[in-house]
Amino acid sequence: MDPVGDIAHMEEDIALESPEIVPNKLNIYGVSRLSTKEIQTFVQNLFSNSELDVRIEWINDESCNAVFDSDEFVSLMLSVGEIVLDGDGNDSGQRAFIVPPTIEGEEPHNLLAKRATSADVKDPQRSWKESHYYKRKLEEKGINPVTLKPVSKVILKPRTGANEPSSSTKKVSLIPRKLVNDAKNVIYGDDAFSKRKARKHESMEVDEEELARRSARAQRFSAHM
Repeated sequence: MDPVGDIAHMEEDIALESPEIVPNKLNIYGVSRLSTKEIQTFVQNLFSNSELDVRIEWINDESCNAVFDSDEFVSLMLSVGEIVLDGDGNDSGQRAFIVPPTIEGEEPHNLLAKRATSADVKDPQRSWKESHYYKRKLEEKGINPVTLKPVSKVILKPRTGANEPSSSTKKVSLIPRKLVNDAKNVIYGDDAFSKRKARKHESMEVDEEELARRSARAQRFSAHM
């Protein structure tokens, strides 16, 4: 028996079961459709202070911590939220907030906030590539969220007079060409492809003799039409 070791393990278990409050952090739940900037703006608007320093620590797709320089801001923010009751009708410690939609046509964002604890941390094994938010944003830009490469599929028009499209006409356009080009610019740089086009045009320059031969071929072709 090791009484000292057993007591140490018991203290560790109690610490895990009863995490400590982190005074200057506010835990926010329900942020799956919000970006870091949108959450910061929401908090700053509550205080009518666009210069308020608030950092965001992401935990997972649904929750994050708003980190302030002082615990005073945590108390003030909780004081303006709507009290959420637990199953027994008592104050649960959570506060409800409604954030107006950032995009026209979207539903408002319903958030729950509480004082953050030492247990409100990101899983160190979790990668940003697992985030549904980033996957959705990459897809909107025409980027495959798995390979991180641009995606492009083309619609082929059915043959004239064909009742049913052939197998070659069943390709579906998932992403407009413009989004694919935007995605390429995001990955390779805004001017990467413009430079490539410029080099291509430079290599295709021809002299007057070649232009004369092309003109002669065009005339012979038109004479046989």
